[in-house]
Amino acid sequence: MGNLHAPDSTGFSARGRPVMADHREVSTELLHAMELGLRNKSHLDLTTREIALAAGTNAGMIHYYYHGKNGLIDAALDNLSSDLAQTLNDLNTLFMTDCQDATRKIVSAWLNLLEKHKGTASVVLIESFRPYSTVWHSYRQKKSQGSFTRMQQLIRTLVSQGYFRPDIDAKVAAFSIISIVLSPMLVGQIMSEIGHQISEILVNWEEEAVKLIDGRYRLL
Repeated sequence: MGNLHAPDSTGFSARGRPVMADHREVSTELLHAMELGLRNKSHLDLTTREIALAAGTNAGMIHYYYHGKNGLIDAALDNLSSDLAQTLNDLNTLFMTDCQDATRKIVSAWLNLLEKHKGTASVVLIESFRPYSTVWHSYRQKKSQGSFTRMQQLIRTLVSQGYFRPDIDAKVAAFSIISIVLSPMLVGQIMSEIGHQISEILVNWEEEAVKLIDGRYRLL
C-alpha cells in the first residue's frame, strides 16, 4: 500500500499538510526568503512565486501559513517589532546599572537591527507614504507605538542615572534620536539615487550620530 502521507508534486501531503524533505520549518524559511528578496525588490514587485522558490517550496505554502503575501509581510513586521522591543528592553535594563557609552550602544543597536531587518524595514518606509495602506495601518496600530514608548522610558532611565540632562523632554528626545539614526535610510537613499556620493558619510554615520546626540542631550 502506498504512503498516504507522502508529499505530492505541490509540496503537500495527501492530507494537505505542507512538508519538506529535510524537515525545515517552512514558515521560517518563507520569512527568511522574503527578507532577502526585499533587499533587491520592493514588496510591491516581489512575487509569492519568487519568495517560495527562494525558500525551496511553492507559493501554496505562503497561503497555507500566512493567507497570502500581506500575511507574510505582517509576520515579518511582527518579527521586526519584537526584535526592536527586546533590544530596547535589554538596553533599558543595562542602563539601570551601567550607562557607560550608552549613546553609542543605542545607535549601534538601532543600526544593527535595521541591517538585520533591512528588507522588512523598507516595507515600513514605503507603506508609510502610501495613502490608505492596510499594511501600514496594521503596523501603526499593533506594533509601532510600543517602540516609541520604550525609547522614552530608556531616555528617562538615562536621565535618572545622570547620563542625560535632567531638563530633557523624553518624548522630544526619543523622536530626535530615532530621526537621527534613521535618516540614512530615507535621506541617504534619496541623495544616493540622485547622484550624490555619500557612501563615506553612511559608513561613518554611527560616529556622527553619537556626536549629534551627545552634543544635544549628554550631561557633560
